[in-house]
Amino acid sequence: MIEQNEQELTAEQQLAAKKAADKAAKAAAKAAEQGAKTEANLEAEIRKQEKSLRQQLDEMPKVTIEIPIDENNPDDVAVVGWNGIIYSIPRGIEFEVPVVIRDIWKESHEKTKAVNKRIRESINKEIVIM
Repeated sequence: MIEQNEQELTAEQQLAAKKAADKAAKAAAKAAEQGAKTEANLEAEIRKQEKSLRQQLDEMPKVTIEIPIDENNPDDVAVVGWNGIIYSIPRGIEFEVPVVIRDIWKESHEKTKAVNKRIRESINKEIVIM
């Protein structure tokens, strides 16, 4: 009798464990499905925002710039980014870009010139040892 009760209890425990495992598996599958939907929704939202940003750039007035060839930057292009949209502008060639891209490059170029000037000045300073 005791042995039969133990067997029944073990069978009930196995059944309960199986039900718990099935429930956990269903919950995990549902969570994975929701995660995939959320990721897909986020990607769709990002594509929509990127398209909106591209449209903003397309609607901006265009200007022609020529980025000078720079011995310190031997790359054939200058890379300028705005809100995740990247422009690769060839050096030494006139190129049409939205005003904001020109402004970003111009600010970067001015800051680079200022830093290079400070470097040249610091190199030429006389070092005084006390």
